[in-house]
Parts: sequence; structure tokens; C-alpha cells
Amino acid sequence: MISRYTLPEMGQVWSEAHKYELWCRVETLVLEANAEAGTVPADSVGPVRAAAPPTPEAVAEVEAVTDHDVIAFLTAWADNTSPRSAAAYVHFGMTSSDLVDTALAVQLAEATDILLGKSGALVAALRDHALAHRATLRPGRTHGIHAEPDVWGHRVADFAFAAARARTGSAGPGTPWRSASCPVRSAITPISRRRSRRRSCRRSVCGRPT
Repeated sequence: MISRYTLPEMGQVWSEAHKYELWCRVETLVLEANAEAGTVPADSVGPVRAAAPPTPEAVAEVEAVTDHDVIAFLTAWADNTSPRSAAAYVHFGMTSSDLVDTALAVQLAEATDILLGKSGALVAALRDHALAHRATLRPGRTHGIHAEPDVWGHRVADFAFAAARARTGSAGPGTPWRSASCPVRSAITPISRRRSRRRSCRRSVCGRPT
């Protein structure tokens, strides 16, 4: 999504700078594991851990020559490592996919946390609005016939149910919407039953959909 329509926190997750920060984190953890296993010198960990992540500009400059994103990243990061010789053990035993896919999984988890937080706030706001307006009538709709007046809170509660189902991926047991003690459910159930009875009556009389 273009930056104009991107939330700042979501844009930060998918920024090039953050991607390289995650790449540094993954490489450092692998280097530490190799050092503990004795496959690389233990004194290489400190300098690599202290090296600042390369900037997107620095990586792009190297990639223009190497035509390889991971090699460009490793080269630019090595330039920030002192002594530079410690960087020779970075990426030992790894493939590009080991690095890229692992960091991508972290980005997906971070993005999901943001989406869950935002959608949870939306469901809560809809729930509160539905409960506050459960007795507010709105005009009935017409589809060639008159429809009964509806309750605005019920319409918003329907939206809250749908948003909660989309957020959790299901409306099965364990979700607040299936609980008998759910305040939204207890508030709108009588209204829903009255609406269902009226729709059934209209169908039996005229046979037309509501």
C-alpha cells in the first residue's frame, strides 16, 4: 500500500530500514549459536552485535554492483563492523532464504499484532455504540413493501458481530459473541427474534423476500 494510506506503525514494520534491522537480528542469533557450538570464533560475536544495521541507501549502493540483495546487505553491514574481519563469520552455514524468510515471518507476526489490536478496538467501539443506542429507532426500509422500524443499536451490533467473526476467523465456542453473558448478544436477541417472526409472516402472506 502506498504511504499516503499506510498507518505509520504498519509502514514502519514493512520499511526497508526495519527489514535490515531484522536481518541483523537473525544473523546475530545464528552467529551466537555457531559460536556456542564452536564452529566460529567466539570473539566474532561482540563486534557483529555492536555493528549498526546498514542504511537502505548503503545497501542499494552495493546492490547496484552485486545485483544481489543479501550480498549487498552483508557487505554494507560488514562496513559498519569493527574490526571488519569479524564479519567474515556472519551468514556461516546459511542460505539467503534462511535469512529472508525468517525475517519475513517476524514482519508478518508484527503486522498481525497491529491488525489484531486495531480490529479489537473497532469491535469494542461498535459494541459500546450498539449498547448505547439499542433503543433508538430508525425508519423502516422498503422493497416494494413496508418494513418494520429497526433499532439502530441492532444494526450496529450486527456489524460488531461480523467484525468480531472476521477478526477471530470463526464464531465458535470461546469467542465473546457466543457467550450467553455477552451484553451485546443479550441486548439484541429479543429484537432479532421479533424481526425474524415478522419476516416469516410477510413471506407466508406475500411470498416476497424481505
